[in-house]
Order: sequence, then C-alpha cells, then structure tokens
Amino acid sequence: MPPGLLAAELRLLERSGVTFRNATLIADAAALSDLTREFGAVLLATGPGSHAQAAALGLACDGNKFAADKHSMMTSQPGVFVGGRALRAGDHPVASVADGKAAAGCIQQYLTSQPVRRPAKPFSVFMGKLAETEIDDFMREASAAPRAEAKAMVIDIGSAIEESSRCVLCNCAKADVCKLRQLAIDYDVNLHRFSSGERMRFQRNVEHPLVRFEAGKCIRCGNCIKVAADHKEALGLTFIGRGFDVHLGVPFHESMRDGLLEAARAAVAACPTGALTLRE
Repeated sequence: MPPGLLAAELRLLERSGVTFRNATLIADAAALSDLTREFGAVLLATGPGSHAQAAALGLACDGNKFAADKHSMMTSQPGVFVGGRALRAGDHPVASVADGKAAAGCIQQYLTSQPVRRPAKPFSVFMGKLAETEIDDFMREASAAPRAEAKAMVIDIGSAIEESSRCVLCNCAKADVCKLRQLAIDYDVNLHRFSSGERMRFQRNVEHPLVRFEAGKCIRCGNCIKVAADHKEALGLTFIGRGFDVHLGVPFHESMRDGLLEAARAAVAACPTGALTLRE
C-alpha cells in the first residue's frame, strides 16, 4: 500500500484502541510464553513461517510452516493461534484477510470458554474455467482501456475509479441476500449429488441500460414476470420453451430493454437470486 494510505489506516486502528509495539522481538519460547501470560490469546500473523521459527517458539510444525488444528486455528500451545501465510505459505493475500476474520471468531470463542471452531464457509458455487465461447460475454461490461503500469500509478480517487471500470464482475452481486443460497445452507445441499459434470453456458445479457441478466442464476420462479405484468409492461417477460429447455425471455424475441420499460428496478428487487441485478 502507498505509505500515506497505510498511515491513515493505522491511525484509524489506533483510534479504535489498537496499540502498536514496533521493533519488539518475539524470538523464542520464553518470549512467547511471556506474551501469552500478558494477553488472553495471541495470533501469529507473521507471513511465511519456517520449521526453525516454529521450533524456536516451542511450537509444533508441519513441514516448513506452523502446525495448527484446522478447525480451531490453534497451535500446539493453548491460546496461541496462527493464520494467513504463516499457516499456508503459498496462499493469496485475500485468503489471509479471511483467516484474520476467522481467527477473530475462534479467539472470541476461546476467551469466552466456548468450543473453539472456525466458522463454516458459506455455501458457494464456482463456475470453474470459462470456455473460449464464454469469454466475450464475461468481458462485456469491462472497460477495454489499457491498464496503467503499477510503478507509475498514483492511488487517488480518479485512478481508483478508472481501474475499477476494468472489473469483469466475477462475483455474485446478490450473494448475501440470495434466497436460494440460504435454502442451500438450511438444507445442507450437496452440490455434487446430481451433477452430470456439465454446466450451463455462461451468458450475461447487458442490452438493458439499467439491468443485467445472467440466465445461469435464474430459477424460473416467475417473480419478474408477475412484476412486469403488474406494471402493465407492453411486452414484459415470459417463459420460453418447454421442459428442461424453458428459459426466461422477452416475447417475440425482443430485447430486455423493450421488455422492461417501467418495471426494471422492481423486477430486480423481486428476483430471489443474482439473475437480475442493477448495472449501477
């Protein structure tokens, strides 16, 4: 991170009650024991560890990294937790951030004498590798502007907005409010129970200026069709085809723009999944 931005982040943490003790070496088991006596719990987030480092701190190691219980994130010493690249040296930075959140939950449980267990991962479905024929649809909303060289970039609001326009929207815009996802969690759905090894071709319809439609997330509930009818749309939406081939569309092969002249926002609000989302 740029020094100025990092300094601002650190100031926010200090104002929230965090105390930084820089240039403080924790080099051996005695020093770690002193730390655990001073604090109720310790999290090792040191970046890639080593066998020698773990041994010096009196902790069990697993190959060339710290060893920890996969459910509790606790090391061989009670009250000492580990996460991020100290636990998985080759992982991505975003995984380390997720580990920090999970470790906070485990430490809270430990300090309140509850069973310590890492929070379960939310139900997720991944498309996997895109076929060549799907790339164009996936890149349709991303800016084609050339990417600025990292060494020349100045992180200001203008640069951030320009770079964000390159996003290909690989996430689900309704992941946190998707009713289908919540039902999958409630009923402990097994993704592979009825899997044929094939998936629907990825499609993203962005012909409407306000609405994005991804057919692969549509569960054919009919909510958007009813909403369009309630708004007295001239064309509206309808189901096209029969059986397993049925899909959502606009009558007479017209565009989504023509089907949702007045009901676009209401249709998005009524969609229980991420099939219909706002492009704003």
